[in-house]
Amino acid sequence: MHASDPPYAHNDLKPGNVLFSSKKGDLPVAIVMDFGSAAPARKSIRSRSEALALQVISSAYNTVMQMQFFRNLKPMHTLF
Repeated sequence: MHASDPPYAHNDLKPGNVLFSSKKGDLPVAIVMDFGSAAPARKSIRSRSEALALQVISSAYNTVMQMQFFRNLKPMHTLF
């Protein structure tokens, strides 16, 4: 997927989508499954440090957006 042009992003990577081979005498091999959500990557990431930096930036952005969203909500009714 990363060798294609443009590279693809899996978009649903989780423990349930990773299987391990178990041939006797060989080291286990991770096999990624379920590419139904795969799409062309929106950003090219060339290193682990670049990926971690992007994760921190997107996490901070999402936190700010959630704070702005919930700040603007007004109660529709009282519960008691």
